[in-house]
This record gives sequence, C-alpha cells and structure tokens, in this order.
Amino acid sequence: MTKSVIVVGAGLGGLSTALRLSYKGYKVTIIEKQALPGGRLHVLKKDGFTFDVGPSFFSMSYEFKELFNSIGEPIPFELNELNPLYTVNMAGSERVFQIYKDLDKLANEFRGIEDNFEVKVRGYLKGAKQIFHDTEYKIIKRNFDNIVSYALSMATVPMKHLPKMFRTFWAELERHFESEEVKIIFSLVAFFLGATPFNTPSVYNLLNYTELEHDGYWNVKGGMYKIVEGIMGLLEKKGVNMIFNTEIMSVQHQGGKMVSVTSATGEVFESDLFVINEDYAVTVPDNLDLAGVAPLLCAGITLYSPIKHWKTGPGSRVAVMGLGGLGHMGVKFAAALGAEVAVLSHSPKKEADAKAMGAKHFVVTKEDGWNKPLRRKFDLVLNTVSADLDLDPYLQLLDTDGTLVVIGLPGKPYAVNAGSLLDGRRSIAGSMIGGMPELQEMMDFCGAKNIVSDVEVIKADYINTAYDRTVASDVKYRFVIDATSF
Repeated sequence: MTKSVIVVGAGLGGLSTALRLSYKGYKVTIIEKQALPGGRLHVLKKDGFTFDVGPSFFSMSYEFKELFNSIGEPIPFELNELNPLYTVNMAGSERVFQIYKDLDKLANEFRGIEDNFEVKVRGYLKGAKQIFHDTEYKIIKRNFDNIVSYALSMATVPMKHLPKMFRTFWAELERHFESEEVKIIFSLVAFFLGATPFNTPSVYNLLNYTELEHDGYWNVKGGMYKIVEGIMGLLEKKGVNMIFNTEIMSVQHQGGKMVSVTSATGEVFESDLFVINEDYAVTVPDNLDLAGVAPLLCAGITLYSPIKHWKTGPGSRVAVMGLGGLGHMGVKFAAALGAEVAVLSHSPKKEADAKAMGAKHFVVTKEDGWNKPLRRKFDLVLNTVSADLDLDPYLQLLDTDGTLVVIGLPGKPYAVNAGSLLDGRRSIAGSMIGGMPELQEMMDFCGAKNIVSDVEVIKADYINTAYDRTVASDVKYRFVIDATSF
C-alpha cells in the first residue's frame, strides 16, 4: 500500500521535498496557506511587466542540479550565470566598480587602489576556500537539533580555523587589504546575513569564496519564479495534490505519533507521514491585532531579547535612544516589565507618544550638555539609532556595571573614549535578534499585556510613498503592507 505524505508549506523547501517524495512513489499532498506556491520566492505581474518578489539571484547552483539528478529529470528552467556579479557605486565618488568572478578582470577594477591586489586576493580566497570545504559537510549542509550536536560537529573542524571564530569579518579583511574600497566591497556579503562586517564572525568570509571563485551568482532566464513553475510542472505530472488558501493551525498526536493537522477553518487532514517545519511556527494570542503583530516578529523580538537578557524589571532604570520602529517597542516592553523608562530623542514632538507608551521621562538631546543631569541614572541604555553617533555622552548615563546595548546599525565603526568605560565598570554590548523559544515567550507576554506595534497599514500602490516617508522619518512607527492589495 502506498504511503501518504502531507507537506505543509509550498515554499522551495516544501516543493523540493514533495518532488523527491513523489518520485520515490509516495502519495503527496501539499497544503499552503497562500493562494500561490513559492513562499519567499514570489512574483508580481502588473501592466505587462513581471517582477521578482524576493530572491533575485543565488549561489551554489549545483544544489539545483543535484535535486533534479536525484529524480532523473532535466532542470526545468534555464540557469544564467552573472558576470559581472554586480556593480558597486561608492557614495561620494563617481567611481563605479564591476565585480567579476574572473580575478584578472577584478584586479583591473582595483588597479591603482590596492597595490599587489592579485596576490592579496588569491591569498585571501585560499583561506576562505579552506574553511568552506572543511565545514561544508560538517556544518553548512547539516541540520542541528541542539547546541550539543552543533558543538560536537564544530569540534571536528580543523583547529587552524579557530581564530576565525573570534575575529570579526572586518578584522579578517584588514589582515589582507589596505584600501577602504576593497574592504567595503568584500564586506557587502555580511549584510546578506542581516548583520554588519563589524559584528559578523570572520568565518563568513567563506561567502566571498562562493561568489568570486567557487560558483559565482546565477539567476533564471525569464525570472526567478520559473524555478517554482518548473517544479510545479513536475509535481503535476506526478499527480501531487495541491491545496491552497488553507492555513494549518494545529497538529494532533496519538500514541506519541503525529496523526493529523487541522486548518484554520477546522478541516482535519490525516496522513501516514508529515513534513512540517514546526520549529519555526509561533502561536499568536487571539486578542492581538495581526497588523500590529507583524512587526513584532522583527522589531519586537529585536528589543525584547536584550531587555530580557539584561533582566529588566521593577526597579530597573532604562533609557531608549530613539523613538522609531525599534525604539517604541523598547519603551513598551521595558515599561510593561516594570522599569522606569526614559526616551532620548532629537525630536521634541515625540514626547506625547513616548509618555503614552509608558515612558516616565523624555529628554531632548539636541542641546549641549543635555546629559549632565542624567549621569549615572540608568542601568541599561538601548541604542536603536542607526546613525553615526558619539557614544560617550550616552555611556556617561550608565550607573556602575551599567550596559549600553547597540541595536541600530551605524555606517561606520564607533569610536569610544576608554575613560567612559573605565569609570563605573561600564560595558558596551550588541544584540541583533532572538531565537524561536524567546519569540514565543514574547508573543505570550504581548498577549498578556496587550502589546502590539504602532502601525500604519498601507496598500501595495503606496509602497514608494511609504519608502520616501521612511527615509524622511515620517513613520508612526511601522508600515505594514496589506498583502491582499497586490
């Protein structure tokens, strides 16, 4: 008897899994909450034009080749290698750099900027190549259920790579190159990780090897959505059942075994086997508005994580730098946890909002000497500002053993007066986002305290205007796009 499989989610992971299973003889059903397959790989068609929505290029193209070889089918779309890989326009300069996979052509781009570039880049990529191939099957292509298994696998990586675990991405580049242009361009891949080269471990320099030497960058002729269309054609050929506009809300177990899933409308789907990325699902409390919940998955957890880590609660004194999309969540969380909260802002007109969110104090930071009455008044300062700032006036606000947490991403490294740290055993730390258990904890906390982001819901045709308003800091405090308006 043929076994049945339900695959929840029609993103690329779900589609490729369904493809492998269907070719192995399983009876496969895919259940997707959206109206179309593809997940983050989506497409927008309007006025005769087709736009990729989501990824626009990729590396490691051989993974596609492996997928279709495994089922004995040719690749159902045409791969197109990018060369040059991309173009870089340097701010404040008319110089334009074409970034080629061909290292001789790349060297010509940096002639006169970086002496002996050819030798330097080959030495740099040699090290990146070694760490890529030493970790590819031990780390990169493995899944880990817990920190112990990850640590055990890390222990098998050659010890020569250990220093790269402790250096930053930028520090590694500085060991090889002198010019700011080369270091800036080679550090761009760090932003693919949602981080900066100043807080990303140097091990990720392996990404430059993948782009410049290993496989380069690729896209698909006719648009990236051709990937989805190609896989869907093969799934249809194998008779895979596709159910769209159906969101799975819960799973049922019997005797320690998963036996069914239930949709938002109460429909129950039974199967012999299930494929579901349950680890990345969270429960949203029923009392919360979904539009206000959407930014919690980014801005919310980004502030909740450091606030909880530094044990904010009754008696804590917290200052939030900036009242924007990030900062307003910091105010709400810290206040809800019982802290005495102050907002530090350049904009006096935001005072009423800050107070309504739970702030006890509002300090305008435009005038010289603004920080003098506040010195040693806070246990925790949350820097949510992405602009280049002098941190010393803010460090002076910290009491003994106080911490300033950097959350915003500045354009260049901070310069800090050591005296501001030595006086009072102060610390500077960083925090980027939280994990899944913490995300669920935050959701439950928001449900109990009725906390959501302050949002303005917009339609798709307002996106360009919303972008301009964001640049002009004219947002209170997050835009949320109504997906039904596309």
